Amino acid sequence: MTKNLLHLTKSKYVSGLRCERKLWLDVHDHGPYVDPPLGSVMDIGNRVGRGAHKLFPGGIEIEAAPWEHGLAVEQTKSLMEDEETPAIFEGAFEYNDIRIRVDVLERLGHKVWGLREVKSSLSVKEESGHFDDVAVQFYVLRGCGVKVPSVELIHINKQYLRGDPGIVWSELFLGMERMVSMPSSRYSLVRADVLLEAEERSQNIKGAITNQMAILARSEAPDVYPGKHLCQRPYKCNYWSHCTAGKPDDWINYLPAVR
Repeated sequence: MTKNLLHLTKSKYVSGLRCERKLWLDVHDHGPYVDPPLGSVMDIGNRVGRGAHKLFPGGIEIEAAPWEHGLAVEQTKSLMEDEETPAIFEGAFEYNDIRIRVDVLERLGHKVWGLREVKSSLSVKEESGHFDDVAVQFYVLRGCGVKVPSVELIHINKQYLRGDPGIVWSELFLGMERMVSMPSSRYSLVRADVLLEAEERSQNIKGAITNQMAILARSEAPDVYPGKHLCQRPYKCNYWSHCTAGKPDDWINYLPAVR
């Protein structure tokens, strides 16, 4: 086990909240980095993320690769110091053993920024870890001394219909300019204000990090009993086959509609 493995990312942190075994495997047994297959959930998410860049004219993307974290942090710092940069895409930060890449960091004023997380879903979803995703980024940004008075989750406008010219991203993310404060109507918008959720959940992150780092320090993955509710919702875990290998043919989880 090498020391440089013992850090978290926002995706690994969210994985750890879902399943401690998945967290350990994500860090210690994930295999080499590969580009997501064409048409996969991750590929579609990447496309939507790039499309959202068009909503922030003049924004600059960090060029460093995902594994070049130190370089990405330096590039991000340089762009933040340039007052002419209106937005930064894939900005890199690190605090308390967590490394993050922010989808969009929008300049709101002098040394004041807005955190913008982009999702390919049709709404903000608790079960998909959206709140925990923005919360851990908010925690890291605050820990790095970044002023973040605004946190938003940008998602697909399900009323959008593509025409002949192709996708018009400003229409796909319809409602970008609208902001509301009433919780009852907040999530009907495409650009959802989730600052309250980010602030509330960030208060528990320090303790969660301590627990997750202890899990990563183990020599073997923790035992977690696989089941449909844990491993296949809201999406099927990549380690389902790994964790269910060797189960008997009459294993109860093979039965349909078992609750």
